[in-house]
Amino acid sequence: MDTSELKSDLASPLARMGVKTAEQRVPDASGIYAIFVDDARALPRFLSGRLSDGSQRPLYIGQASVSLRLRLSGWIEDHLLVSWRTFPAQQLDEAERALVAEWRPPLNTIHNPEPVAELAQLRKLCRLIAAGEG
Repeated sequence: MDTSELKSDLASPLARMGVKTAEQRVPDASGIYAIFVDDARALPRFLSGRLSDGSQRPLYIGQASVSLRLRLSGWIEDHLLVSWRTFPAQQLDEAERALVAEWRPPLNTIHNPEPVAELAQLRKLCRLIAAGEG
């Protein structure tokens, strides 16, 4: 799948906006979204170091098979910017995989060629705590 146009749409600084603004503008349609941080220094070091290379990589890429509006409401409002593009629901899996593989957003652990080891360790610890073993 050629995702160059999709990537260009999501990466455009003009497409990024704060979550409050996005909640008012995001369409009620399926699509791909990208979450960016306005200042990588606001993140823990194990994440900020992966985003401080000036590449403007997203923190996370996701898909909404039913509604972008429903998927994005409730996100933390401080420091996050979001962009999206409506996209056919039947092509979401392939598009998300391709974008994650190319952009390597640090919070995406599946299909990411450079998963963050610290994040995997934290998730494992959370599972242990939830199971009463941590």
